[in-house]
Amino acid sequence: MVGKTGQARTPPIAIVRAIISLAASKRGRRHISIHDVHVAFFHADIDEWIIVIPPKGLRRPNMVWQLRKAMYGTRKAAQSWQEFVAKVFKEYDWIRIPIAAGTYHESTLDITSGIHGDDLISEGEEESLDILDAQLAAHMDVKCLGRLGPDGVRHIRYLKRDLYWTTEGFFWVGDEKHVIRLVEMLGLQDSKASDMPGSKATGKSIRDALDELPVVEAKLFQQAAGLLNYIAIDRPDIQYSVKVILTDMSKPLVISMLRVKRCVRYLKGKPSVAWVFAYQTMPKAVLYETDSDWAECEITRKSTSSVYGFFGKHLLETCVASQSVVALSSGEAEFYAIGRGAASAIMMRQFFEVVGIEVKAQVNSDSSAARGIATRIGSGRVRHLHIRDLWVQERIREGELHLGKVGTEENRSDMGTKYLDGRRIEKLMESSSLRVLTKGLLAAVIIDQVGAESIEGQACTVYQYKQDEKFVQLDSPGWGPVIPVLCMAALLAGMLVLCCIVEHRLARIVRKSLDEAAATAAPKAAATAAPDPAKQTYQGEEAATAAPTTSSAAATAAPTSLGRSQSTSEEVVAAIFNRTTVPELKVECAWRGIPVSGLKQDLIRRLRVTELERTWTGQDGFLAAAWVERTCGIRAPLQVFRSDETLSSWVLKHLPTRRR
Repeated sequence: MVGKTGQARTPPIAIVRAIISLAASKRGRRHISIHDVHVAFFHADIDEWIIVIPPKGLRRPNMVWQLRKAMYGTRKAAQSWQEFVAKVFKEYDWIRIPIAAGTYHESTLDITSGIHGDDLISEGEEESLDILDAQLAAHMDVKCLGRLGPDGVRHIRYLKRDLYWTTEGFFWVGDEKHVIRLVEMLGLQDSKASDMPGSKATGKSIRDALDELPVVEAKLFQQAAGLLNYIAIDRPDIQYSVKVILTDMSKPLVISMLRVKRCVRYLKGKPSVAWVFAYQTMPKAVLYETDSDWAECEITRKSTSSVYGFFGKHLLETCVASQSVVALSSGEAEFYAIGRGAASAIMMRQFFEVVGIEVKAQVNSDSSAARGIATRIGSGRVRHLHIRDLWVQERIREGELHLGKVGTEENRSDMGTKYLDGRRIEKLMESSSLRVLTKGLLAAVIIDQVGAESIEGQACTVYQYKQDEKFVQLDSPGWGPVIPVLCMAALLAGMLVLCCIVEHRLARIVRKSLDEAAATAAPKAAATAAPDPAKQTYQGEEAATAAPTTSSAAATAAPTSLGRSQSTSEEVVAAIFNRTTVPELKVECAWRGIPVSGLKQDLIRRLRVTELERTWTGQDGFLAAAWVERTCGIRAPLQVFRSDETLSSWVLKHLPTRRR
C-alpha cells in the first residue's frame, strides 16, 4: 500500500473504471458519487518529530513549532492521510481491498469506493450513498460534488476527466485541452487532420531523418511526447504510436518529431474519445485479450505486447509495452503477452471477488503456438524460457486462469501492436465500446433527453468547437438543461439550411445543362433528313424489329418516348455531368437517398433509356425525373426520392407515353 519513501499509492485507473462498470452492471438505480475533502492531509496526525519555523508575523525569539498534523510536502503526509481514511472506514465496518490501494467496500450498503488523493469516487444506490455522506461528514471537512445517474446530475468531473450519464449508461471522456495545447505548440492549426496516428513510411523519404534534433527542438519534442504520454492513458488508439515516440526521449531525431506531428494531426481530427459503460447484465468473467507483434522494433528487435481488459462490454484497461527480452519466435512473443494479460486478469478477478462478485479470469489469444506453450508443463522445445515466465502454466492447471481463443480479425488488442489504417482502427474501437467524439457540440452528442427532465440548479457543461480550434466551456447552473437543447436546435437548423442551398444549386446546374443540351441537339435533328441507324429512336428500334425496312417519314412521325434520339440522350447526360462535379453529384444523391457508385463516364453509359416499362431506380430514376422536369415542366417532390418504389412509380406516371 505504501512505497519505500512513505508515499501512499493510489488506485490504478483500471480500478476506477471498474467502479464505474459496477454501477452500470448491478441491478437497481445506481449512482456514482464524487466527494472532495478540503485540506485532506491536515485531518491526519503524524507519528514523527518534525520542527517547523513559524511565519514571520508569528515568530518569537528562541521558539519553534512542533508539527502535529500531516502537512503537505512532508514525506509521510500521504501515508498518514491514507491510514486516517482507512481508520474512518474501519470504524463503520468497511473492508479495505488489499489488491488495490485506496479502495474500500461495504457489503451491507453495497458500496464500493476508491480514493485518489483527496478525491473520492463511490458507486451505490441513493439511500446507501446518503449514509456514506453522513459517515464522511462526521470525520472530515468533505463536500459532495454531485451524484451521477438517474435523477441526479448528467455531468461531473473526476481526476480531470469528464463523466457523463445518459439513459444508455455512463461515459468516461478524457480532457481534450492537451490536444489543443499540442496543436498550438507544434503550429499545426492549419494542418490537415490524419486518419492514422502513425505510419512506418514516416520520414523514409527524408535524407536527414536520422539526424539529431537541435537543442531547442529536442526540448519541444520531449514536452510534446510527455503530453502525448498523458493523453494516451485515455486514448487506446494512439498508445502504440506514443510507445514508438517515447523510445527516442533520450536522443530525439528528426524522424521523432515527424512522428509526433503525425500523431498530433490524428488527434486534431479526433480530439476526444468516450469510454462507454452501457447498462448490461452482470458478466460471468473478466476477459483479457492479448496480442503481440514479433520483433517489430527495427533497432532492438524486441516485440510489443498489447493487453486489453474487459468486464462484459466495458473496456477497463489497455496496456501497450515493449517486451524486456528478445523473443526468438512469434509464439514466444505471444506467450509473453499472455503472461502480462494473465497477471492483470487475476488482479481484476480478485478485486471483483472482494466486492462480492464471483467471476472467472480468462485470457484469449489468437496464437495457437502461444496457447500450446501456456497449457503444457515445462518449457518444451523453447528451452531458453525463464522459470519466472512459466507461472502461467501452473495457474491454468489449477483452474485459477482460463485460456481461450480469439480470431485475428476480432482480436481488439491488435490496435496496440502496429500501425493500422483508419477503418481498422474505427472497427476495433467500436467493438471495444470506444466512441469517437469529433468536432461539434460535445454535450449534444453524449447527453440525451436533457430537456425531458427538470434538473434545476444542476451545472451542465457544454463544449463548443470554434473556428480557432479551441473548446470554450460554458458553465451555467440555471441554464444547464437549456443550453444543450438550444445548441442542438441551432445545429439542426444549420444543417437544414445547408441542404436546401445545396439542392437549389444543383437543381439550377442541372436545369441549365438540360437547356444547353436541348439547344445543341435541335439543329442536329433538323439538319438530318434521314435517320441514322445508329441513332434510331426507341420507337424506331421497335419498328425495326417488326420490319427490317422503315421509311424516314414513319420514323419522323413516330414520337420518341422522351422527344430525343439515343445519341442525343447521351449528349444531354454528358452535358449534365460535365457541368456537375463528382462531389456535388454525391452530395445531391446522398441527400436524396440515392446510392452513388462509379464515376461520370460509368454513369453516362448506364443512364441510357431503353424502354418505358423498365424499373426506374437509383441514378437512372434521378436522371429520368430531371428529364420529366425539362420536357413536361413537372418537378418531382423530395418525398419521391425516399425509396426506389416511389421514384419508379412517379417516373412511369409522368413520362410521355409512346404510341403503340
